[in-house]
Amino acid sequence: MTISRRTFVQGAAVSAGVAVVGAPGRLLAQSQPLKIGVMYGLSGPGAVNGDTMLKGTQIAAAQYNKAGGLLGRQIELVIRDDKFTGAGAVVAGRELAGAGINLMIGGSQTVTALALMPLLKEMNTVLAIPAAAGMAITHEAFSPNAFRSVQNAYIVTLAIGRAVAEKFPNVLKWQAVVPDSAFGRDSGRLFGNAIKQYHPKRGSKDLQVLDMMLIGAGQTDFRTQVNTLMNSGVEGVFCGAVGAAEISFFQQLRAVGMDKKLKVIADLIGDLVAKTLGKDMPASFWGPSYWPYQADVLKNNKISQQLLKDYVAMTKDPFPASLVNLGYRGAQGLFEGIKKAKSTETAAVIKAMEGLVFESVDGPYRLRKEDHQGLGTTFVANYVPSPKEPFFQVKSVQAVSEEGVVESPSPGAEYVM
Repeated sequence: MTISRRTFVQGAAVSAGVAVVGAPGRLLAQSQPLKIGVMYGLSGPGAVNGDTMLKGTQIAAAQYNKAGGLLGRQIELVIRDDKFTGAGAVVAGRELAGAGINLMIGGSQTVTALALMPLLKEMNTVLAIPAAAGMAITHEAFSPNAFRSVQNAYIVTLAIGRAVAEKFPNVLKWQAVVPDSAFGRDSGRLFGNAIKQYHPKRGSKDLQVLDMMLIGAGQTDFRTQVNTLMNSGVEGVFCGAVGAAEISFFQQLRAVGMDKKLKVIADLIGDLVAKTLGKDMPASFWGPSYWPYQADVLKNNKISQQLLKDYVAMTKDPFPASLVNLGYRGAQGLFEGIKKAKSTETAAVIKAMEGLVFESVDGPYRLRKEDHQGLGTTFVANYVPSPKEPFFQVKSVQAVSEEGVVESPSPGAEYVM
């Protein structure tokens, strides 16, 4: 059959018209920002933690955008305040999902993460959890839609408990002061177990680990607890509170001179507490550093040095708290999952993030396929007062590979200590 030139041109025009009709939707989607929902506690007792982690997430987004974004689209963070409560997290999560956002970073505290876990499938959402350490998250409350990029309570508390047990063989009476919550009780039990397991005088009647002292999650008046500690003869204290509650606890210890009577104080926040207390910091203070950028071990890590440079440029603060890295790494994991999936669809991103390995501020970081627990390096630091700003310094750092101290995966089943 012979096709005239006029017929060919008309047909081509029709075909072009069809292509133009279909193209605008695709082109529009490719040109629009990629919206990522972000939920942190930006008010209430956890605001100091949430604001610090948010800065890390914002820096990660800015770095990826500078490098071309994700899938050719610029990242836009849609930020919500979860108010440091489970109810607040649910409201924030549903609001973001209702706006059509299926990729989120949030659940920065155990209480907020646990509130979100049952909703993730219903909302068709991928959740990157940057900081919540409670054991239930990767055990009985496990959701295939959630990925945790921070040490769980087992890893971080075991590392801290072991460090102080071995460093202070003459401290024979220990007390854990922890929130009356799933995370708090997990931490208290794990710390006590670490003291009993690793103390040089383990098994001796002289070694005492007192029953956990439970406090309210948002408590700020600790006079009763401080008086009890003063009269107990305790020599070593572990504090599992967070944010404003922990700062208040240490300030009230200092007000009665208890900080000088104690031979060692340990916690789960580390340099953020040291930075806030400054010259008022306890003399022997041990805790995690989620980003010991000052230590020799990270001075040659290009990702760490760039994060530090970008943080200082953003805030004009030359002394970032290490929690910045938790917000940064949580975003990294989600962004790398999207990049690997070459898609923003929930199922594709989940599949890509299972077993994902990416470079972090302290080397390779892996999201374990079986239970979505992140594994990298835990740093335990000894913080000491300093006459110069920021009025504390890191005296020593111990690096522990999390691959060697993590519990076996059991998603869906309760973790029994």
